[in-house]
Amino acid sequence: MATNKIYGIKPEENTCADLVPLGYLYQIMEQIKKIQSMMNEGEYDVGRQPLLVHIEIYLLLAKRFPNDASMSIAKMRRKSVKDTFESWWERNEKRIPKKYRDGIRQNANNLFEDLFNIKSWEKDDLTTD
Repeated sequence: MATNKIYGIKPEENTCADLVPLGYLYQIMEQIKKIQSMMNEGEYDVGRQPLLVHIEIYLLLAKRFPNDASMSIAKMRRKSVKDTFESWWERNEKRIPKKYRDGIRQNANNLFEDLFNIKSWEKDDLTTD
């Protein structure tokens, strides 16, 4: 029996392409981990940071590939990522122009809410059991 199969019409519905989305999700998580480390070390204590855009890109892919997101999300350690952002925010809020602060804060809250709403196939740091 052949292991290479086509099982649908979507671009990812063949055994050559079905792992590609998962690979991109893991790449984004590696970037988030790297940025998180830099934020924790104070390298972005200048009122700017790239974390939120990486989360947004992860969410865009998660919406299109929800099974892959559910399979990978536990490895992100979402609570830790949010804690990093919150700590960064406390140190940097006053460095952000006042006219943008509320909007940035609201966008961050929305992104983290969406991120926390992804159901994990594994036990992760959001699981209380």
